Amino acid sequence: MKQSLRFALCTLTCLISLSFSSLHSQQVVFSEDFSGFTTGTHSTPSTSDASGSLDTKTLIPGWTGYKIYPAGGEIKLGTASITGWIETPLIDFSGLDAGLVLEFDICCWPGDASEVIVSLNDQQLGDLIEPSEEYEKKVIPLTPGITSGKIRFEAQAKRFFLDNIEIRSDEATDIRDISDSFVRNVIFPNPAKNIIRLRNIEGCLSIEIADINGTIIRQIFLYDKGETSISVEDLPPSVYFVILQYPDCRIIRKFIKIP
Repeated sequence: MKQSLRFALCTLTCLISLSFSSLHSQQVVFSEDFSGFTTGTHSTPSTSDASGSLDTKTLIPGWTGYKIYPAGGEIKLGTASITGWIETPLIDFSGLDAGLVLEFDICCWPGDASEVIVSLNDQQLGDLIEPSEEYEKKVIPLTPGITSGKIRFEAQAKRFFLDNIEIRSDEATDIRDISDSFVRNVIFPNPAKNIIRLRNIEGCLSIEIADINGTIIRQIFLYDKGETSISVEDLPPSVYFVILQYPDCRIIRKFIKIP
């Protein structure tokens, strides 16, 4: 059985919610955790600029950027002498006028006096950010009444790390209640070698695994299970997608199969 992964991803892009959260009646409308940037580590990021291949690593296609380096599930932007930036795909905020906020984790390269501007449609959001050497969570309200746009994270000086970007509406209604731990931690370990475990999946009807080309290579039907384990030992090392089918929504999460 084959399905178009591009179609499945488009259903979860900026046009609809990727996932949902019950905390404070919040609806997550955009999310990226950079889990596809697997090479390197925080202390020794990859030296290969991933700017030209972002679509192979991000959950949603359409990202652009400059001087972006994988750092073991997060990204480093810029070099010692050249600043970097990254920009989201076009995001549709229609019908989500009230209470939109942007949340992300940010820190600087050790010893760097980094300065970062976050902007929406070339309009700066909040103040100039001067990240510390430890990750800090930033929350910035988005421009009221905005219908669509791209968000850019751009260094004005030095290097910085970025992770866990999320946009949510604080006044969502008629949404599915799924906890924040579900959104962030449904698959573990990730990357995986032999087995992936899925937790906090109460109410999920079925799970499909698709390869990078969109071919469904495995399907598992569930019967009111809150968690399950799936063997991936026979899969070639690559990027894969887990598609969780609920009665009223579909959620797609990425995982990496390693040798």
